[in-house]
Amino acid sequence: MVGSNYLNYFINCLCTCRDIIIEYSKKVATLGGTIFELFSETLGLDPSYLKERNYLEGLFIQGHYYPPCPEPELTIGASTHTDPAFMTIVLQEQLGGLQVLRDNQWFNVTPVHGALVVNIGDLLQVSLFKMTYLNMIKQKRHLT
Repeated sequence: MVGSNYLNYFINCLCTCRDIIIEYSKKVATLGGTIFELFSETLGLDPSYLKERNYLEGLFIQGHYYPPCPEPELTIGASTHTDPAFMTIVLQEQLGGLQVLRDNQWFNVTPVHGALVVNIGDLLQVSLFKMTYLNMIKQKRHLT
């Protein structure tokens, strides 16, 4: 889709998903607040330490979808990166592809049904935690 066709499609999607996105945002903010409390306690701080600094005010929701790829070796994919945000919460699909770098070795993050991956982003790791490098590899799957 190009030009105005894409814009119309995008506007229709927003109208269709508006209420769902608003409710989802509320749930993610609540989850983020709970995780901030756990991070604070892990650091030996008062549980409200990170929440009181209004870090949740910067809630940003981004969705990525990797469509079926019968020949992943022919695709570019995502490059090695860190997440620039404070924290990233990832819901993986069952196919996988997420990897983390530890001790100069890449490890697959095996998807667990119903589980979330919580990644410490650059803003939080600057002074509190060690940065995690991520990679996405394309998985071969067949179109249905």
